[in-house]
Amino acid sequence: MTEDPTAPEGLRLGYLDPFRPFCWSENGSARGSFVIALTARLPPATRLAWRPAPLAALPRHLATGRIDAIAAKAVTATRAGQFTFSEPLLHTAAALFARAGTTPPALSDTGTATIATPGNGPLVAIIRAEAPCARLLLTPDYDAALAALLAGRTDFAALNADAGADLAQRVHPGRISRPGPRFAPLGLAVATLPGDPHGILPRIGLFPLHLA
Repeated sequence: MTEDPTAPEGLRLGYLDPFRPFCWSENGSARGSFVIALTARLPPATRLAWRPAPLAALPRHLATGRIDAIAAKAVTATRAGQFTFSEPLLHTAAALFARAGTTPPALSDTGTATIATPGNGPLVAIIRAEAPCARLLLTPDYDAALAALLAGRTDFAALNADAGADLAQRVHPGRISRPGPRFAPLGLAVATLPGDPHGILPRIGLFPLHLA
């Protein structure tokens, strides 16, 4: 879907770029499976202005009104006070990645290993709960997590299994293992300000998700 800064409804949807295969920017357009899934749900004549941004910038842009919602945001209970989520449009999960030649274990079997993961991502609390002896190295994004892994600063990187595998294959072919056992099933949804005060979700054909 082509970015449209003059969308009639003025709905600006931020998304992590790149977050393949779910969303990324290509030749001025938003691409990916989440973009396709959301487009299929839009009411007739609804147009969106897609706004690519780095991971850490998206919540700031939402809070300051630069965007109206965030696409492909992982739904977690710990984020219930930060956002109102739509029902998930896609489902995925996390996994550990290792340097080539090493088979990543299940998260619960990592012992005192050092694990890199984005500090703004949904996996920090999950790793601390399920692998309490592991040491965390928090990074700004996926690229930095894989760079730390390849530099030998960590034993594993914890990332979205699908997005991590895509990035590893494109940027570091042959240097990173296949993803290990999946953990932390996650739904990817549209996230708005708490309470969706501007009614963004119904305007794009979605229902709010009520988290306990």
